[in-house]
Amino acid sequence: MKWTSIIAATASGSVGGCTASHNRGGQYMRRRAMPVNPGSLFAQEITASLALLVARWRTVLTPTQRDAWDALAFGTAPTGMNLYVQANTIRLAAGATVVDDAPATSGQGVCSLCTAFDADVSAQNFKVSFVNTDPWAVAVGGHLLIYASRPQALSINFFKGPYRLAGAVNGAVVPPTSPATITVPFPIALDQKLFVQLRSTDPDGRLSAIQRFGMVTIP
Repeated sequence: MKWTSIIAATASGSVGGCTASHNRGGQYMRRRAMPVNPGSLFAQEITASLALLVARWRTVLTPTQRDAWDALAFGTAPTGMNLYVQANTIRLAAGATVVDDAPATSGQGVCSLCTAFDADVSAQNFKVSFVNTDPWAVAVGGHLLIYASRPQALSINFFKGPYRLAGAVNGAVVPPTSPATITVPFPIALDQKLFVQLRSTDPDGRLSAIQRFGMVTIP
């Protein structure tokens, strides 16, 4: 719907639930966007990681390194910086070192199909099985990151997010043993559903595809 005002020809700012602004098409009104809580510890950690990586891209990486990330991103990501930040935000969350050199091989990392078992209410944890011969598992610098949702009603069959990082399995010369026991990030009770999201990062920074599972809580 086009909105025209002979009174507020150049209005801007918010009043109540409405925000006035303008672009090349002229003046328009939209619903006011309410930001998420920027003061939460989790949000602060993400913001700090993003700021660190953007600054590192600009001041630490060499032109050759930036060109390599740009070449890797060509046709698959908006920019090399976006790809660099995405790859390393996940690594920082796992407590891993930042990868400044772009992977020599394009494409996603490999993470074989994992399995998430029902969450244990008494122990407040759940188990995840994985294939410990995957590239992320057999070398230092590889990690499997495991995220979990807040508990949901049993009637919920799909959960897109947000997820909270619950734990990470670290790769090593002697691969980790499957399954891994992960403590839930939010308290769970009986007859609830928990959704889990998994993603691995290889030592060279390549990320695997995302895997998602739903599980029910058991005594």
